[in-house]
Formats: sequence, structure tokens, C-alpha cells
Amino acid sequence: VMHRLVSCKHQKCFCGFSGGHRAICLHACYPVSKNPEERQRTSAMRMWICVGFWWLSGVTFSQGDRTIDLDATQNTRQLGGMVTFHNGIVKQNVLIRSDNLHWLSARDCDRLMALGLKTVVDVRSLEEVEAWPDADCIRGAVRYLHIPMSTFGREPTMVDAYLHLFRNSSASIREFFGVLADVENLPLLYHCQLGKDRAGILSALILRLLNVPDSAIVEDYLLSRQTGYGAEADWIQAILREVDSYGGIDAYLLSIGVSAEAIQAVKDNLLQIPSSVPIWSYK
Repeated sequence: VMHRLVSCKHQKCFCGFSGGHRAICLHACYPVSKNPEERQRTSAMRMWICVGFWWLSGVTFSQGDRTIDLDATQNTRQLGGMVTFHNGIVKQNVLIRSDNLHWLSARDCDRLMALGLKTVVDVRSLEEVEAWPDADCIRGAVRYLHIPMSTFGREPTMVDAYLHLFRNSSASIREFFGVLADVENLPLLYHCQLGKDRAGILSALILRLLNVPDSAIVEDYLLSRQTGYGAEADWIQAILREVDSYGGIDAYLLSIGVSAEAIQAVKDNLLQIPSSVPIWSYK
């Protein structure tokens, strides 16, 4: 991310822009003031100008390449680097989502351990775990937690299937966020069988809590298409709408038993707030 000051008659302007194959530069001119309250007001003004420009232009927040190259998985990537509405950035190499780890090679395990991995959360069913257990080279090297989520039933559509899975996984989601609230468990990898449905729902909840825009949440979910797996935007958007029906992600997590202290701890553990002048990243 780059930023610079440019002259604007007798004022100063801030221009923030990010890398990527499409970049735009958003200008917001404001008088320079030594008054902290005035600087805070102009900072808020810049934010709303940028958000308004984004809303009108249809640009989306840049994600970059977050893939983790492993020999034996097809759908492994980190959430680090994703940008939030309030100028935060998801911390690098702290959260990794993946498909199953049954066939991990020694190189794969070394690659994950080099990232400082401490915890693996397996959200598959007991039957899946027994049929395709995580590789010994990773399971024996980190803290392994089995937190099974629900599975699909006989729902008529995939939207219904996702909602069934989500609504019947409250206890597992509560336990999972409790694990994220303990910084000693990080960096952490969580996975299901394909790394798309259950891992996708958990990723959407995490990113919504960190205030990542819904457009970027959907984009992250749809990256699973690159592996050949079916994925449609309305499947994960149904989960986001369901969360909204509770009054937002914080209200939803509170309703299933995640404490306010744990919610704040997850935000603190996963989010990095740059200390520089506020900039907004788009592609």
C-alpha cells in the first residue's frame, strides 16, 4: 500500500491506493489542523468520501493471492491480508482454511510448521475423521481439536442445505470461536473435507466479525471454484442474511453463547490496525 501528500491549492490532500491488477486513487482534500478533534473529523470525512466513491463505482476490496501451496490439498489458503471497512487488515498467517489433511506429505507438514502453526481444528464428522484421519506428521506436531459441525440433510436446495448446516451447528460454532479467543491457539488451521462448505461458513462468520465487506467474503468463498468444486454466491449470502436476522454478527454470537469478552478477544487476536494515516484499499 502506498500513500502520498499532494498539494490542493492551500490545503493538503491524502491519496491512498493499493496494489493489484486494478487500482484507483481516492482523493480527499482537507485543511491541515493542529487540533486533534478537527483532525479526527477530517479523518472521518475522508472515510465517508472513500466509502461513497466505492459504493457508486462498484470497485471491490483487494484480496491478493493468499493460497498456501501444499502437495496434498487443493483448497488451502490463509485469510491474512484481507482489508476491513475500518482500515483494519486481517493478520498474516494466523488463520488458515483448508480441505482435509489426510494425504499431507512431509514437505506439506514442514511448510505448515514453518508458519508457526499451533492448532488444527477439524470440523468434519466422526465418520469422516475415522475414514480420512489427518496425517500423523501434522496431528502429532500441533494441538488437534475435533469440533464436528452438522452435515447436510435432505434439503431441496443448496441454500436450504447451508441454512440447515448453519442452524444445527451452534454449539460447534460457539466452541470454535472460544478457541479463536485464546491467542495461545494461534496460528490455527481449520478444515472440513473439501474446504468449502463448513470451512466456508466459518470463514464467512470470522470475516463478518472482523468487518470485512460482504463482497470480499463472497469472493473468498468463490475461490473454491478454482479447485473444481461447485460454489454459488447465494449459498454463502444466505448465511450472511441469516446472521443479519439476529441483528448482526456480534448479536448472533452472543445468542449462541459466545461471551462479549471472547468476541472482543477474537477481534484483537486476528485484526491488525495500521498506525499510519488512514487509507482504504481497493482493486
